[in-house]
Amino acid sequence: MEPAGQTGGADFTGTLCAYPAAVTSVRVVRIPSLAQIGGIKPLPRQMQGIVVGDARKARQLAQAICSLPTMPHAVWQCPVVVGGGYVLEFMSGRQQFHPVTVQANGCEPVLGTGAGGSGTRWVARTPGFWTTLAHLTGIQAPAHSP
Repeated sequence: MEPAGQTGGADFTGTLCAYPAAVTSVRVVRIPSLAQIGGIKPLPRQMQGIVVGDARKARQLAQAICSLPTMPHAVWQCPVVVGGGYVLEFMSGRQQFHPVTVQANGCEPVLGTGAGGSGTRWVARTPGFWTTLAHLTGIQAPAHSP
């Protein structure tokens, strides 16, 4: 059964949070911070990632993203953004949802169209998210600002 919004074997036109139960795997790619890049070496053309092939864990991660609160529309004083975070590429079989980017510093927003909903989602007010990410992906120490 194909989720509504899926077109001819292409990407889901809907967002992850519209179909979290359809998730079967997730690829997690770490985005290095500016300090880690250091300007010495160019980034590889394709960053290495890990794949969580356990559908239950991938769905739990999708649900963790979808349960994050939305970032209020207000002026915030956030720590300096120096890059770093994760790109989460959720799959349903061979169909890919729009990617979700979780910024690991600053106000720690969830960027991109992948999560959907009525605004940018927000990790900074949900500190347990980083523990959940570590547990479900096997990443020992998620890179983020405490």
